[in-house]
Amino acid sequence: MIKFLTDLIDIIRLRKGPQDLPVSWPLVILVIALNIALGVFLSQQVSAEAPGEAPGLRSTVADSALQILLVSVVLNLRNVFNRLPQTLLAMSAAGLLLAIPLLLLLPYAAQPYTSPVEALAALGVMAVFVWSFAVDGHIFRHALSVTMATGVALAIGLFLIRSIAITFI
Repeated sequence: MIKFLTDLIDIIRLRKGPQDLPVSWPLVILVIALNIALGVFLSQQVSAEAPGEAPGLRSTVADSALQILLVSVVLNLRNVFNRLPQTLLAMSAAGLLLAIPLLLLLPYAAQPYTSPVEALAALGVMAVFVWSFAVDGHIFRHALSVTMATGVALAIGLFLIRSIAITFI
């Protein structure tokens, strides 16, 4: 477990790739389930959906399913589908770790910004958001054997596709 966490931190620091993680579908499923639970919790902190519905559940599950689908398609197009479990594990587990600063910053990042603390917290949230593109790009770089620029562009493109699709769900 310690090795998994240190490898994951090294992935977030852009020092290791998804190939350094274990090939374990049960671990992938567990991490994705934790990501969904965290996504629902974070969406409750930010906004609410229809009354009587778990805020963010539908959109979080749809976003996770779309991520799995899009990553699967991209890996399949490059004929490296066998890298799917490690790629999904790296992306999902990195997302969990990057959510830790979000959990700390979101309560202070309320709009309208009435204090410098709220403005700095909002900048911190934005910094985590931007860094997540770098991390996903780094993961794609290793999984697809492409350049970092291509990996980041792919990460941003897939994020945009997921964002647009989620607005219709």
